[in-house]
Amino acid sequence: MSVYPKKIANKLSRKTADPVSDEAVCGRAASFICGCFAEACIAVDGDAQVIENIRFATNGCGFMLASSFVLEEMLAGSELAALKGLSDQHLVAELESELGEFPDVRKQCALVAIEALRTAFGRLRKARAAEFAGDSPLVCSCFGVSEDDLLAAIKTTQASRFGDLETVTRAGRGCGACRMLIEELIDSPKIQA
Repeated sequence: MSVYPKKIANKLSRKTADPVSDEAVCGRAASFICGCFAEACIAVDGDAQVIENIRFATNGCGFMLASSFVLEEMLAGSELAALKGLSDQHLVAELESELGEFPDVRKQCALVAIEALRTAFGRLRKARAAEFAGDSPLVCSCFGVSEDDLLAAIKTTQASRFGDLETVTRAGRGCGACRMLIEELIDSPKIQA
């Protein structure tokens, strides 16, 4: 008999998949509550903008490991455009839909896996920005949207919030790592001038 709820125990019976390629970008997160960590590694096909491979590693409990498995299954093969920013609420809802509601003391287990995923996407964004060879800084690495492109879109639409740019540019709709930068550009005094 398992010490974990049935849905968690079933997910834990899954065989571990092959590791990601050497081109993968990884991110880690840790829990200060239990001392465990999770690491997410993502390999993205640059031309197709598709997550080719995603793997997690963790020294955490079954709740953290099962959360990692669900995130792998959910995101593998996904187009970056289909991710729509990966909000915490959406990811937690997906995890709870698949695994059942977590006990309050275990909710942080899922959040550590989500934070590792966010860190990996943030590092992917940094790596792509470093490769960018345009005159204006690259803000959205998922869709190759530069700062100048965003400033022009903000002026054209008179955007006052992130959602105002959805019909003009897809920036921020992939991994979501650039959303804070986009919101800063919207609030920037350069726009009002």
